[in-house]
Amino acid sequence: MLKLPKVILFDWDNTLVNTWPIIFASLTRVLETMGYKPWSEKEALERSANSLKDYFPDFFGEDWEEAMELYYSSFESLYLSRIEELKESSKCLEYIKNNTNIQMAVISNKKGHYLRAEATKLGWNGYFKNLVGAGDALRDKPDGSAVEMALMGTGAKKNLADVWIVGDSHIDMECAHKNGCVGIFIESNNINEELLKPYRIAKRFESCLALKEFIENNK
Repeated sequence: MLKLPKVILFDWDNTLVNTWPIIFASLTRVLETMGYKPWSEKEALERSANSLKDYFPDFFGEDWEEAMELYYSSFESLYLSRIEELKESSKCLEYIKNNTNIQMAVISNKKGHYLRAEATKLGWNGYFKNLVGAGDALRDKPDGSAVEMALMGTGAKKNLADVWIVGDSHIDMECAHKNGCVGIFIESNNINEELLKPYRIAKRFESCLALKEFIENNK
């Protein structure tokens, strides 16, 4: 029986919000502009699970900073006008906030100021104790310093089984595995199951609405 947690650390992109079309369009623009063959959606999903500063240098080499500038130029022109919640995930957040003692925070590999701007646009700031994005902690997810920052003020610490990390990528499950937390997977159409194999996943849900129903039935 899966015990309900004291704290849930949610991933952001494609877990709570539908930003994939914006991310994919921005990545495609970078690759085409710099003379590379565009990635398939599956390739892009696997690569973009890490923060840009972790995987752009490996892929673009000495041109990685130029690639970052191109990416963020495209992203900034789109992100606030096209941000939308994913599959009514606000119902999950609202239920947890109003009907349980579970605290919530966000741990994302999106730049922190973009993350917080999107949360403000959606009116979601009140749901979360902390909103931690790329560049906020000493190192980004899946590193433990990002987890520690996300848990600040909750009374919980990493390496506890009563902390759930909820996300749609192998990086989220790696983060849970490395930090002794419980990995909860939100299904993704393009996930490479091979990338999930090294990590123990406690439970998989079709959406955050399904997660809400599980919490409702087990509190």
